[in-house]
Amino acid sequence: MIGNTQQPAFTPQGVVQITPESNSIPLGDDVDILVRTAKAYPRDLKRVLENVEFVSTKSQNTASNCLYSVKRKGANGDKIIEGMSVRFAEIVLNSWTNTRLIPYDKGFDGKFVTVGYIAWDVENNNAIGVEIKRRATYSDGRPYNDDMLLLTTNAAFSIAYRNAVQKLIPYALFDDIIEKVRAVALGQGETPQQQWVKIRRYFQSVGVSERQLLDYVDIESTDGLTQDMIIALKGLANAIHEGSASVENTFVAERQLAEGELQSRGNLGMVESAMAKSKGGQ
Repeated sequence: MIGNTQQPAFTPQGVVQITPESNSIPLGDDVDILVRTAKAYPRDLKRVLENVEFVSTKSQNTASNCLYSVKRKGANGDKIIEGMSVRFAEIVLNSWTNTRLIPYDKGFDGKFVTVGYIAWDVENNNAIGVEIKRRATYSDGRPYNDDMLLLTTNAAFSIAYRNAVQKLIPYALFDDIIEKVRAVALGQGETPQQQWVKIRRYFQSVGVSERQLLDYVDIESTDGLTQDMIIALKGLANAIHEGSASVENTFVAERQLAEGELQSRGNLGMVESAMAKSKGGQ
């Protein structure tokens, strides 16, 4: 049990602590210097794109870490949403000069942790804010212990970071690079079945079975694997790692639902069988 729920579990370097009384985010004393420097040394968009492409595609492992995907339920069934991961956001921000990200932490209120980022493009005088709130209690309502609160807060910061970068910097600039990232992540000359071996090894290490993975991409066997499915699974692995998704919510809940459906069908079959016997005995 956490004694003082108003105190954050940890304080990353540079994080501004915000209280209800001070509800503001200081930009620092060097604002004028930042603005003058940005105007004197404006970013070179061509160099930005070259740097992002070079770093994000320098190896298959790096490219794979740039992917992100989660499955979301919609009106027309489940849909896999793809995007770029926290790693790709880091690559983009490191290349996009004259930009400042200011993390802030509103602490833990006993139920939720709330963190965010102010992303400021000094050169264009454009700023946006992104705030993330994550539940930090067990199923019975007890607050997380310090270790779980630390993990939850870290995950919230990661998601806020990625979202802030995506909102500040126009990701349409990187469409061609993203296609190259996908190609490198798939491996030169490797079949989906060969890629599957590596993916399965990772998911097995976090307690996900082969059957669960196949169900996730809606196929019966590895013979039906496609490149898009491989990309989706690589992206899911990153989403789980950064905290945007979890093994429990992604796989366990679906498995319990499937088992419930099977049980219902079994019960229905037993009722139908009993009814048939009853009619036969009349």
